[in-house]
Amino acid sequence: MGNSGVEAFDPQRLREARTKAGLTQRDVAVRLLEAGLAAKGSSPAAVTGEAWAKAVETERNRVISYEQGTHTPRAVLLRRLAEAVGVDAFALFKPDTPRTLVTLRARLGLNQADVAEKLSFGRAYYSRVEQGIAAITDEADQQALAEVLQIELDEARALTAAAAPA
Repeated sequence: MGNSGVEAFDPQRLREARTKAGLTQRDVAVRLLEAGLAAKGSSPAAVTGEAWAKAVETERNRVISYEQGTHTPRAVLLRRLAEAVGVDAFALFKPDTPRTLVTLRARLGLNQADVAEKLSFGRAYYSRVEQGIAAITDEADQQALAEVLQIELDEARALTAAAAPA
């Protein structure tokens, strides 16, 4: 699997979610393409004819590579895949994947820089928080983290407590 993607991703669970939703790989590809264009402020109508067909085929090949496990989606694409097949991103993770700062962030399609910026932290510092090397002990920062990751404050406290000094 690609090493820059979400490690908790499970190709089989994507395939199962897609088939359960009654979607083909092409259906998912079209939804991914539309979501990607929307994220860029563009419309599918802006891509027509042969260019659209080529773009859909490229996305379909990407979906195939994810389902075969030859590539792993990055967080933002994981989120779009989950939306395309109508499930929460955790449904595309390996069974028994723990709720960690990393998986909660990936579930929302965010990277470390996104979270760090929303918390007014440096990316390097937030990376150390995710690794359990640094702590978030300030109540306001814990609340902000809870809001960014869409979790309860108690869970945010628990996830950052491991790094707290004894």
